[in-house]
Amino acid sequence: MIEARKLIEGELVGLAAERATSEELKDIGESLDRMEQALAKPEEFLRADIDFHLAIAKAGHNRILLNALLLIRNLMREWIRSTIPLEGVANIALEQHKGIFLALAKKNKAKATSLMSSHLNDMAHYLLVAQQTAGAVTSSGGSVTNTVT
Repeated sequence: MIEARKLIEGELVGLAAERATSEELKDIGESLDRMEQALAKPEEFLRADIDFHLAIAKAGHNRILLNALLLIRNLMREWIRSTIPLEGVANIALEQHKGIFLALAKKNKAKATSLMSSHLNDMAHYLLVAQQTAGAVTSSGGSVTNTVT
């Protein structure tokens, strides 16, 4: 999953930096705004986060890569859902998304690609932390919740 996202989204963000229309940039920015407004609302944040990534994919204007991303959308949703409860992750993701958006708006392909790669690497790390935490909690008889306090 991690490798698939890095390959697909790494290429799509570069294409989006070259091809995104002003309307598509507006859509990406609106998803970013919704993320910021939903920091304390995990399910809304999740939807806005997914929308951000899908908006970038659409702006890449490559139907095959977009379809590849849509195929793994449910896995992406579970990945993001499992990392949001970790302290500070939503804020980190938001700040990283802002950087990606600015690079896209400036049509800076190299920076957008680099920032997306860093973002996905960081979120992959948090996914592993979330999985280890869930395993430790469930093996000790506790339960895992997906809420932000």
